[in-house]
Amino acid sequence: MAVYPYTHFPMKSVIPWSCFLWLLWTAPSLAEFYETPMLQAKWAAKTSKTECSLIHTVSNYGVSGFRVEGNHPLEFYLKPQRFHAPIVEARLSDRASAWMHGVDSYQNHRVSLVKPVGSNTPSRLSVSGRVAEMMFEALRIGRIPTFIYQKPTEKLIGSETRVSVSSINFLTAYEKFISCRQNILPIAISDIQDRILYFEFKSKKPDQQVSRFFDQINQFLKAVGGGNILIGSEIAAIEQKTSKTWFNKRFASIRSLLTKAGIKSGSIKNQHRLLPSNSKKSIRIHLFGPEALRTYYYRGKNFHLTQKDKHRLNELANYHKGYFNYGKLIINSHTDSSGPRSKNKILSDKRAVEIKNYLQDRGVESGRIVIRSFGESKPRFSNRSRSGKAKNSRVVIDIIT
Repeated sequence: MAVYPYTHFPMKSVIPWSCFLWLLWTAPSLAEFYETPMLQAKWAAKTSKTECSLIHTVSNYGVSGFRVEGNHPLEFYLKPQRFHAPIVEARLSDRASAWMHGVDSYQNHRVSLVKPVGSNTPSRLSVSGRVAEMMFEALRIGRIPTFIYQKPTEKLIGSETRVSVSSINFLTAYEKFISCRQNILPIAISDIQDRILYFEFKSKKPDQQVSRFFDQINQFLKAVGGGNILIGSEIAAIEQKTSKTWFNKRFASIRSLLTKAGIKSGSIKNQHRLLPSNSKKSIRIHLFGPEALRTYYYRGKNFHLTQKDKHRLNELANYHKGYFNYGKLIINSHTDSSGPRSKNKILSDKRAVEIKNYLQDRGVESGRIVIRSFGESKPRFSNRSRSGKAKNSRVVIDIIT
């Protein structure tokens, strides 16, 4: 047995070392660690015909788990109980349990920060697909996935948050989750929610094939035990008689097609303005026609766009990009007969160019926009009255598919 002589350390070297240990002990801001104690670790399976979830509570932090809907990839997530400082960098790895002989994984996977739409809940850290399946398998064999992230206020080296997800009792809910996955409806709420149906100018029937889409809605509502279909308009903020008239005609047409797909007429609601919702029993369908987006009126010699004009042009650009980006927008610009004919032609040009530039800024290709400037040469109404002049001072956009 080797005997080592007692070594005397000078007091001047002991004091700095003690100070360092004290600073290390009293500096919790360097890192935060969260992991559920062994005796408290639990997993719970939550299953339905449309969604499968595995949920684990992380003590003093929040929840972690797996979820899958329809044919979508598996998601593995971590969600805090409350809001915290923004995260600037996050990664995910897995380590061996204390009883395992394996070594920790040094492979860091990129993690996304997901903010729920229309929700006041905190953002969650998430991985999906292949990486989520890897973590699912890691937990099955007893390894411990660990989320690691840093916040912008953490400037010290090693200043990070680590949240470990326990594998204890994972297998108790594992089989139930697997069974749910094998029998899940191959349609997720995101596959059918907020679909936009486009209509050609003054057409009552959507230009897309909708029978399969309506069959999917019917299957989904049956799986969740019923619900409502809310039908609204993408241009609900534009309160014009033309818009409402065509919306009502299109609503009647879509309701007829939905009932033919097996959906009860009483569950189909006309809700002109649609608001975001997390409900899985309300399916929103947006009807989008261009009638209320074609004509723009001007006062006097003005050629600048109002906020309302810009709002309507935004919607027109969306209609073009979403429906017929192969077509053209023909800008027909007119004035009344007030003032010299030559100046009215110049004013007409300015109005058309202003609209073209705005549409280009909103993503419409220049080659898809055609300008036709007429000045006062093509009045629609008599220029002898004030109301006639107001109606003649206009820009009308033809939509050519």
